[in-house]
Amino acid sequence: MVNLVSVIIPNYNHEKYLNQRIDSILNQTYQNFEIIILDDCSTDNSKTIIEQYRKNSKVEQIVYNANNSGSTFLQWEKGITLAKGDYIWIAESDDFSDNTFLESLVSIANKDSNVGLLFCGSNKVDERGINIGELVQDVFDNQNGYYLNNGFEECRNAFFFHPIIPNASAVIFKKENFYKVNTSFKGYKICGDWQFWIDICFDNYIVYLPKNLNYFRQSNTSVSRSNHHRKDTYKIFLLEKLKIGLYAYHKVGKRISLKQKIKYIDIYLFSVLLEVSRKRISLTLKEIKFITKSLLYLSPAFTLVLFKSSLNVSLFGFKKVIRTIQGKTMIKTV
Repeated sequence: MVNLVSVIIPNYNHEKYLNQRIDSILNQTYQNFEIIILDDCSTDNSKTIIEQYRKNSKVEQIVYNANNSGSTFLQWEKGITLAKGDYIWIAESDDFSDNTFLESLVSIANKDSNVGLLFCGSNKVDERGINIGELVQDVFDNQNGYYLNNGFEECRNAFFFHPIIPNASAVIFKKENFYKVNTSFKGYKICGDWQFWIDICFDNYIVYLPKNLNYFRQSNTSVSRSNHHRKDTYKIFLLEKLKIGLYAYHKVGKRISLKQKIKYIDIYLFSVLLEVSRKRISLTLKEIKFITKSLLYLSPAFTLVLFKSSLNVSLFGFKKVIRTIQGKTMIKTV
């Protein structure tokens, strides 16, 4: 079976990365793909770079927005709607890939028609493309060199806690699954992809290939990095994370154990209280009520966990002060 893959490149002001991004797709060892390039009203030289590829036989469509959409998730939707492929690859415009990326994932998809989403490990690279780390999953089971799990269990045991897919560029998924997605994912500022992946894989299987075939750019111009430089972005992330937790909770029919819920509440509260204590975020009364109501809904044990998390934050701060004093003492001694 030879599946057509629709490669969607949503671009905004990534002129200096576009050549590497597009060339890494064109040089794939698996060649049954089409490219759809979407530009969200870039203000840099992106259009000139994109036009260099207009006559390439693999480039099926180029779409320039008249106005900036303000949302990468709206661009995802537009590209998927235009796609003709059996599988979708959202290739973010500042990332790039190993030339065996598609071949490696499509070959696994061809073995099992029940697999709806596949992703691989990623190398983190800086603005110059130099490796600065990696993003890999600690999996408990491998079959034929890759991890396989059904979407329900993955949602209950992983997605409920954190976004297990850190970068869209590392993923391919069945286009037919897009029509099962709750469109509310477009309303998120940061975590829309997290909810998107939950819906994509929920009633089929998810595969993780532990090979770093994707290169995830960590630059000041990337969507993921620039978000973290905006005021109150981490607060938005924490509030949206809780919404996603509730979404996953309902998705699995509330079939999450008390132990798991307490663990989730503990981790979440520690993060919130720590950021508040550091004065990196401030919460409005409305936001405090939302957090309290949501966590109480997950478990009445919320109040006990709140005490534990508050104590842990206090101990964390105390230990930090002690380390600082010890460090200053050592400097003076030297």
